[in-house]
Amino acid sequence: MTENRNPFRSGDTLNNPRLRALLRYWNEKRGDKPMPARNAIDPLEIPRLLSVTLLADVVQPYPKIRLLGTDATTAYGAETRGWTIDRFQFGHFTSAWIEAFSIVTREHIPAAAAGSYMTGAQFSLIETVLLPLSDDVGSMTYIFGGLLITPSQQNPLTVPTESIAYVSSVSVDSAPLKSECRGG
Repeated sequence: MTENRNPFRSGDTLNNPRLRALLRYWNEKRGDKPMPARNAIDPLEIPRLLSVTLLADVVQPYPKIRLLGTDATTAYGAETRGWTIDRFQFGHFTSAWIEAFSIVTREHIPAAAAGSYMTGAQFSLIETVLLPLSDDVGSMTYIFGGLLITPSQQNPLTVPTESIAYVSSVSVDSAPLKSECRGG
């Protein structure tokens, strides 16, 4: 079952620095608007983050993946371009994944989810951040973000139940963009 609480400490919304960098980049691009336009996102500005980046079209009943970075695609083990998000099989984490997308599409605010899942005998940790993007007229039509899937040696039986999956909205700050997303 998905826990609708935020286990992060204030100011440390996301565990992974690459996902934090995507959030900062999105925040930098939005300025004082609720969300940036899709055309404001420039892959050349975030080369180190592209391998975990995702872009989805907001369609009903579920968003459809337009792009999923190579690290996430390789870790998932399948090409997912064109899939709706409900097609992903993340075990117990699947409901958190779908709920995070639901928060973004319903409330037009960033959302994050993290947890774990089993694929055969492989236990993996998973974390995502999802960020709304608008079209040229300001309507939210895309979801931008990142997905990290990390194989773990941790014994799944030792993972506390409350950390299996959670979903929360993400606080956005105006911290400057750091070098973890830019080339150089």
